[in-house]
Amino acid sequence: MAVTNIFTTLMSEYEQDRRLGIAQEHENHMQTDEFYRRVGIEKLEHSLTFWAHYLVNLDEIGKDSQSGLLVQRLKENKELIIVYGSARTIHDLGSYQQFIANDKSDYNQSEIIIFFAQLIADLKYDFTGIRVNPIDLLRTQVNDLSSPENEELFASAYRSVMDMLNVPKKERAVRRRRWFRKNADR
Repeated sequence: MAVTNIFTTLMSEYEQDRRLGIAQEHENHMQTDEFYRRVGIEKLEHSLTFWAHYLVNLDEIGKDSQSGLLVQRLKENKELIIVYGSARTIHDLGSYQQFIANDKSDYNQSEIIIFFAQLIADLKYDFTGIRVNPIDLLRTQVNDLSSPENEELFASAYRSVMDMLNVPKKERAVRRRRWFRKNADR
């Protein structure tokens, strides 16, 4: 009987310690979550605005790149994404950085535009929780996306970027079908 009492006492203490540990872990998680919500929202908004600015003003990419302003702003923005961005956003930014570092000669403008659209979609999800299709973002900027030559150019660039981002073919096929279906209706 004494063994049963000792066992019951030990189990009771163990359960109390375990519950306290879970409560402490939950409390720490909530504090971290609150910090990122309070501080990170403003930073994510700034980062989202940075990428959206260049997607909306495509001609400024070249100008700011030549003046060195793009590199400076990109560095500042990279810090924000590393600190406040999701794992997917950080992954996609890293892939973009590798793309521009490895292709120093002549950038494929279509691929850069798709990278920008993907990063905007990632940041919008991080910031608002709303998923946006990067192809829909492209459609807001490229008026003749459904023309045969642009469709092939952007479809090829899209496949290339999705390969660099390691997006599963099943996921990208769904996005592409939606894109082509929308364009076929026009």
